Amino acid sequence: MATADDLTLSQASLQDYVECRYRFRLRYLDRLAWPAVEAEPAGRNERRLRDGAEFHRMVHQYVLGVPAERLRELAEHRTGAGGGGEPAGWWRAFCEDRPADLPGERFPEVTLAAEVAGRRLSAKYDLIVVQDGSRAVILDWKTAERRPSEATVEQRLQTRVYPYLLARAGAVLNGGQALAPDRIEMRYWFAAHPHQPAVIRYDRDRFDADGERIAGLVREIAELPLDRFDRTEHRERCRLCTYRSLCDRGADAAHGEVEEDMEQDSWLSIDDGDDAAAFDYAEAGEVPF
Repeated sequence: MATADDLTLSQASLQDYVECRYRFRLRYLDRLAWPAVEAEPAGRNERRLRDGAEFHRMVHQYVLGVPAERLRELAEHRTGAGGGGEPAGWWRAFCEDRPADLPGERFPEVTLAAEVAGRRLSAKYDLIVVQDGSRAVILDWKTAERRPSEATVEQRLQTRVYPYLLARAGAVLNGGQALAPDRIEMRYWFAAHPHQPAVIRYDRDRFDADGERIAGLVREIAELPLDRFDRTEHRERCRLCTYRSLCDRGADAAHGEVEEDMEQDSWLSIDDGDDAAAFDYAEAGEVPF
């Protein structure tokens, strides 16, 4: 069993803690394998996870200089081979919208970390673009079927952690000069809704509030006795939780497609591949919310 002192925390682990302390304990402290299938049909959702990973890889290759047309051909070839059509459709939307084509120095798949309340907090970003040495844009790709509400986007820990860490640790991307919070912007780009990005403009007030919020959560985790990592009282969250059979809250998978809404479960993605207790799919795309 790990201890809170051993963990490198991230937006994913903090989100788990906020939604269900017991799930946090099982996943990050006890490090238990996931005993329950999240949804039926399992194959469909596993394919969607693989498709999400494929799309992230394509964007990464594009940012590194692989021609968009070549990536389109590869995606369509895989579709024709029975690999699932989602990446090809998402890629067409990406090429029409070109959300990554911002002026500035681009840093794909970069990890930043800082100490918060005596613990290491890290984040792996899909893409950071630094412009003119004074402004930065965080871009994050989401492959959920539904676009979440603005209120839902705002309340997620990722929305707090990513710009906060960039302001704290982003000097390494900017010639040693820190990036001011009011010069940071975060954009979620939704592959299924390419013309409806979520844009969060950061500032000093948000930075201060996020610092207090994140530090408070980190201290809670560090100080909480093991037997106080309680099950959530919001039982609707249990329907899609893969640990629910351990809580006597259902052993069967939820039927139909997993709700890809940020109000459901944790918002995990390949961004969190460096999480201390990342599950097998952490390198394979987004997990439904």
